[in-house]
Amino acid sequence: MKSTVFVSLALAIAASGNVLAQAQPGKVAVIYFQGAIVGTKDGQKASADLDAKAAPRRKEFELKQNEVNALQDQLTKGQNTLSEGAKNELYRNIESKKKLLQRELEDAKEEFDGEQNKLIQQIAQKMTAVIERYSRDHGYNLVVDVSRGLREAVQHHFRRSQ
Repeated sequence: MKSTVFVSLALAIAASGNVLAQAQPGKVAVIYFQGAIVGTKDGQKASADLDAKAAPRRKEFELKQNEVNALQDQLTKGQNTLSEGAKNELYRNIESKKKLLQRELEDAKEEFDGEQNKLIQQIAQKMTAVIERYSRDHGYNLVVDVSRGLREAVQHHFRRSQ
């Protein structure tokens, strides 16, 4: 899939380069924007901060998962010795804890993703300003972000050229 997008993107760049060469002389730049964001000091710091912030939650979820595993082991070991009522109660307890853990994991993931997107957006705004200034100062009239899909890259180019 990625190689198909890359080949399509390369063909689109070549085609747009021919059109641009006829319409106006200029240069084309290709950037992997997502990789560039992660490669910046701000991106690395944000990543480290998010990891540090998530570590206690991860530990909490590990403990809860271990608790569920221990109850499952208890149920497995007691299959022949526990009464039917005790097994049912243990089973309900396991299922309840698993559902609660799953909900908490989903909520934590949503919260983490939101924080990550917010940080990425802040860094992306700074990066976009730098790229626009650099491309203008060095005569680039097309900058293609290969971390986007082909359609988005072409749409972005046409929005900028209007």
